[in-house]
Amino acid sequence: MGCGPSKSTAQTAANTTVAAAAAKPAEIAKQASTVPAIAQPPEVSKQASAVPVIAPHTAEVSKQPSAVPIVTPTPAELSKQPSEIPQPAAAISKQPSAVVEEQSPVERTLALIKPDVYPAKKDEIMEKIRADGFTVVVEREVHFDKDKAAEFYKEHLGKGFYEELTTAPIYAIVLEKEGAIKAWRALAGPTNSNKAREEHPQSIRALFGTDGSLNAVHGSDSPASAEREIGVVFGAEVSSHP
Repeated sequence: MGCGPSKSTAQTAANTTVAAAAAKPAEIAKQASTVPAIAQPPEVSKQASAVPVIAPHTAEVSKQPSAVPIVTPTPAELSKQPSEIPQPAAAISKQPSAVVEEQSPVERTLALIKPDVYPAKKDEIMEKIRADGFTVVVEREVHFDKDKAAEFYKEHLGKGFYEELTTAPIYAIVLEKEGAIKAWRALAGPTNSNKAREEHPQSIRALFGTDGSLNAVHGSDSPASAEREIGVVFGAEVSSHP
């Protein structure tokens, strides 16, 4: 017989080969612990403390208004709250009446202290004139002759008090102030002294006048009258304009 391996030997070798092959999966499994584990999504969520915080998206911020102090109002809310919206400089410049009040021009007017209270009440009346803020441009006692009286009081010719105005001295004053014509007539009060005492008890006519004729003072009633009357009394000596 030859010297080749016996059947029993060959069988033993085959079994060894099969056992070795079967052992490989087990060895691979035993070596799994030596391979670094790869982080899976669940493990990442468990390690949140090791992951930097990422800022929330815009959509997430809009869902958290309590964390965002600035809130943009709607057009409807803006229209209901105009006083809370600052206006641009251009809009303010278009509204000068809200910033600067219109002022009356500086004027001159003629005031007369008439014979029924001159000279007895002259000082008291002059004190009230200055206290009201008037500038006294010029003041003087005058005596009208009949021609000058007729020129000055032409609208009063034939009236009972006309003769008195031409026979007694009068104190003439040129006053200057913003809106002087209206301001002097307001200080003088209504033409009738009795009415003045009812409506404007602190006016000059209320305090010193007697009635509708003996009413203490005279005042120009318009710029044209002031210009004419200042010219009649003072001539070219005093301008009727500031």
